[in-house]
Amino acid sequence: MLEPDGAPRAQPRTKEVEYRIFGNKVDSLGNLIERMVEDDQRHDALERFVIVLCARQLCVDVRRECPELWKEHEDTGRLLLERIEERQLTLRSVLLARNAPDFAAFLDWFEDRFLRRAKQLPAEALS
Repeated sequence: MLEPDGAPRAQPRTKEVEYRIFGNKVDSLGNLIERMVEDDQRHDALERFVIVLCARQLCVDVRRECPELWKEHEDTGRLLLERIEERQLTLRSVLLARNAPDFAAFLDWFEDRFLRRAKQLPAEALS
């Protein structure tokens, strides 16, 4: 696999990916998402929304690049993606409530562009 600049991609550090994505410690992805969604003092809703989209894209990338690891943690990964999608919908609702009605069209466009790589993953890989 290659980086966007054509350089060879380094092999993923499986233990670190496992710890950071599927773990339950304070610096794991699931806990980061929970803290960010709750933290409306330091981060506004749009910042939190983008962070949640990043988390979703990261999960899709891990699933694509480390399919054996994802399979080992399938239940945890599925629950993590469900939590991320719930937070995405919650934050989207907050943003829509705080902005003009035409903001929905912008969010549709933004999500589509932002998650384009995630949508390129075959549907059977997402189930």
